[in-house]
Amino acid sequence: MHAPLPAYTVRGSLSLGPDPDADIIRTWAAEHGCPLNWGPSGHVPTSIRDAYARATGRRSH
Repeated sequence: MHAPLPAYTVRGSLSLGPDPDADIIRTWAAEHGCPLNWGPSGHVPTSIRDAYARATGRRSH
C-alpha cells in the first residue's frame, strides 16, 4: 500500500470535454484510411490528431 504510483508526462493541455474538431478530424481520418473506432466520447486519439496536424499544417484545439 505504500508503493509509489506510476507517473506519466502528458504533452499538451488537459481537456475533459470532447475535441471541438472531432467531426472534421474524423472526416479527414476516414478519407485517409485511419481507424475510426474511437468510441462516442468525442475525444480524438493523439496519434490521429498528430497525423491530421502534420498533414494539414493545422493544430486541433
